[in-house]
Amino acid sequence: MAVETFPILRLPSIARENFLKSLDPVRVFLLSQLSRKMKRAIKAEYKKTGQELSVTVDYFTCISVCFSGTTTGDFFVHDARRSILQKVRLEDRLADPEGGRFSPRIPTFRFYKCDILGHTKQFLAELMDVFSFPIAKFYIDISSYENYQSVIQWVNTYCPITQLIRIDGREIDFEDYCWILENLESPNNVEFDVPIHNYEHRECGVPTFRAGKIKILHGEFVRLCHLQSLNGMEYNIGKATINDEELNEFLRDLVAGANPNLKKLTLEEYGRTVIDDVLKDLGARNIGENQWSFGLENGNEVVLSYCVSDPESKSSIDIIINRN
Repeated sequence: MAVETFPILRLPSIARENFLKSLDPVRVFLLSQLSRKMKRAIKAEYKKTGQELSVTVDYFTCISVCFSGTTTGDFFVHDARRSILQKVRLEDRLADPEGGRFSPRIPTFRFYKCDILGHTKQFLAELMDVFSFPIAKFYIDISSYENYQSVIQWVNTYCPITQLIRIDGREIDFEDYCWILENLESPNNVEFDVPIHNYEHRECGVPTFRAGKIKILHGEFVRLCHLQSLNGMEYNIGKATINDEELNEFLRDLVAGANPNLKKLTLEEYGRTVIDDVLKDLGARNIGENQWSFGLENGNEVVLSYCVSDPESKSSIDIIINRN
């Protein structure tokens, strides 16, 4: 049976637009590589809102292209030295293998390269040039790379258009942890899921927290000096080990004008606390169940909520500063 072709670029604009919309992102991208003219036509069509990328970089790379919040195409970069395939491959993989034939299929393109990171950098730059989408999530497993500094510097180039950066990995030294905190240039939302190897030396250094919103899942290292260095707007610290007296001193400093940018601080898995010690000398008044408020010297108000999750005897503390 003969295969018929038709000149896409010669189609009327509406017909060309409808044809491109009928394709998944993987095939649209491959089509953009055919010629400069085709690439320009596709770039003009896809400069619109409601579309985004999701990037994961670990021992291999996955870049998902999402239209209106739904994953509609994936690109994978695998290590050719660990695979017997060592070639590019286009497939439709199951989004949920256990779902069988009822599971949706995601168009997937796989690269097999010896230099995963180098090829990922080139490929992501080309993908961004074609689609010009913001990056919704950028996941980095720093344990997969010896020179994680160069990875962070590369991520920094996409920080202005990235909504969430998440750093994962195995235990690292506190000095390396501080380096990442101080050199990651995201102005938006950052999550750290990296345990610290020698956090008992935590008072040796106080990193500068550059991002406006930071979530630290392993916050065992956090002491009063670290809370005092918070210069962003919102922080979520898990497994915090500061004591009630330190937290009280932090709150009294807050009353006097410290941490002027801070709007919310959450301490998760804080452990049992004596709330009277936390609120000592603050003139706090009870405004609800496990909820208190007190004023700052500048007239703003702080609301502190305390929640105990039994039977683990763990608690969480929310501190919200209502700034005028």
